Amino acid sequence: MNEITDLEFDELDRVVQEAAVWCEDKFRAGELGISLRTPEFQPQVVPFPNATGLGTLQAAVSFVTEQRRKMLLNLPNRRPSGHVLVSEFNRSISSGESESATNGFYDIDDLLPWDTWIYSFEVSFYGEPEVILLSWVPESPLRVTCAPISYRKPRLHGSPVDIVLRPLINHVNI
Repeated sequence: MNEITDLEFDELDRVVQEAAVWCEDKFRAGELGISLRTPEFQPQVVPFPNATGLGTLQAAVSFVTEQRRKMLLNLPNRRPSGHVLVSEFNRSISSGESESATNGFYDIDDLLPWDTWIYSFEVSFYGEPEVILLSWVPESPLRVTCAPISYRKPRLHGSPVDIVLRPLINHVNI
């Protein structure tokens, strides 16, 4: 991944703010599997874990962020509480276990709700490319789903993901 410019940091900050506001407003505890999957945001080509290159995922994330921006009328100054969830997009198992354990927050293919998607990039692990998806997870789903996606500080220090995320986290304050 190339060095990120200040303009890209500012855009990412705005995308995080928009996702935080949108997800806080749309989240419904009893409808965890659908409340953060706005039909208008569903990418035309839904990336499928284990078979998705960075370009396909970036196009899907861009589609989601553009649609979300169109739907938001006002962006408040405060950022609702939540966390960025880092996921290795192509390391999923389509077994349904995550869907069941998280009350539908993850779907049967281990996809996070597309309303939460904010950014994607690629890093190299041991010479192999790994597609990373960043999603915004509001506090409410964390409380509802409890242990399966409970927040914890990642142990990424010095990893390829850490090298990319550190400047993002420092600049965007996520």
